[in-house]
Amino acid sequence: MQNKINLLLLILSLVPALVSAQQTYSFLDKGSIYDNKTSVQETIGALMITATSSGGVFNSNKSNFGIVDTTINGTAEIVTLSFSQTVEITLIDFSGIGSDVADGAKISTTTTPALSLDLHTGVPGFNGNNDIYTPATPIRLEPGESITFTGSSDSSGFELHRIEYNVIPEMSAQSLGTGAAALTLVILSRLLQ
Repeated sequence: MQNKINLLLLILSLVPALVSAQQTYSFLDKGSIYDNKTSVQETIGALMITATSSGGVFNSNKSNFGIVDTTINGTAEIVTLSFSQTVEITLIDFSGIGSDVADGAKISTTTTPALSLDLHTGVPGFNGNNDIYTPATPIRLEPGESITFTGSSDSSGFELHRIEYNVIPEMSAQSLGTGAAALTLVILSRLLQ
């Protein structure tokens, strides 16, 4: 009986490893990684995040991040992010976004369907008091797809601080999780007989 319980505990301990936890990626205080570069790859665990800039080089300080200076200005400065695994972005933290499209940020994706959204005070999911966008449905990006951040007008200027995301397990890990759950149910049913 003790061996069955130990086996059950082992199986149950594997299941949480297959479920993705919320992760945070900050662009702040990474001057040694970003400054004076137009492309950066950073590996976090098994995930590689690639950031590219258009319109100048990156500039990361302790409290702000942008291109050339510490902001992303107008529509000529663009930050593009892509990921080596499937991710779902659940929160994007900005600074300096204004109350209308003239001083907002634009988010675009290469997903199908594509997302194209101007953020400013009053847009659903965007908290203008602290400049945090929480989409009603997470923004899902598969490997090879990207998300871009630029100004919603030529006069806008804002900063990108951090994103929160979940890494979605690959299908093989999901299958393993399903198999582990099924095996757990079989063992539980036999233990309870």
